[in-house]
Amino acid sequence: MAELAVTPVPQMRFLHEIGDTMAAAVGPDRAAALYRHGSFLRAGLRVPGSSDRPVAAGAPLSGMQSMVLRRTATGAVIGPDERVDAATALRAYTLDAAWIAGEEHERGSITPGKLADFVLLTDDVTAVEPEKIGDIGVVATFVAGRCTHGAQSLTTVQGPIKEA
Repeated sequence: MAELAVTPVPQMRFLHEIGDTMAAAVGPDRAAALYRHGSFLRAGLRVPGSSDRPVAAGAPLSGMQSMVLRRTATGAVIGPDERVDAATALRAYTLDAAWIAGEEHERGSITPGKLADFVLLTDDVTAVEPEKIGDIGVVATFVAGRCTHGAQSLTTVQGPIKEA
């Protein structure tokens, strides 16, 4: 895949939502290979975060939690060697998602010259217990540097922020 520049896009939230059924369908010898992420990274591939919404929940924080925990709805862990850390999951939904869309020079990180698309969260995704990643709240959303959600929660030295 790396030689051919193929990009895998495993829908990690599927592992949580339908992983028990899928593991039963493929059997215990093959279940660990479902929705590989760690193996793809070790092979030198970039793995963007995404969802197959509305088939599975589309919330990025829940998808990130699934990448880190690899737990099904019943709590079973499938393929623990395929887990990634929270920083890698964050990169999948930011830089790597922008990269696969051909927009890494416009978005995906808070860097001078980029669009300033970002969210302010109630906690640090990379510092909370993995079980709590999906419960982190979104305080505000900015698109191209303009607040599009949550302005009422924000103030600056110059006063309240207005929503775009």
